[in-house]
Amino acid sequence: MPTAYGDVTAAGLALLAVACLRSGSILAAPMVWLFNVVGFLDLVYANVSTFKDNLLRWRPRRVESPA
Repeated sequence: MPTAYGDVTAAGLALLAVACLRSGSILAAPMVWLFNVVGFLDLVYANVSTFKDNLLRWRPRRVESPA
């Protein structure tokens, strides 16, 4: 069963980034970058693992001609 730890982490970092932006903290820009990098890496990992899992299940089928 897939877990959503990457999504939860990205969402938490997004909320922290918004809080830093609203307060005018010096950490605002690094937090936005961190959120974007973590979210992007989570997206890449999800796509690669989905492709890998489906590729292992794929079986070539024989095509029959409708004669």
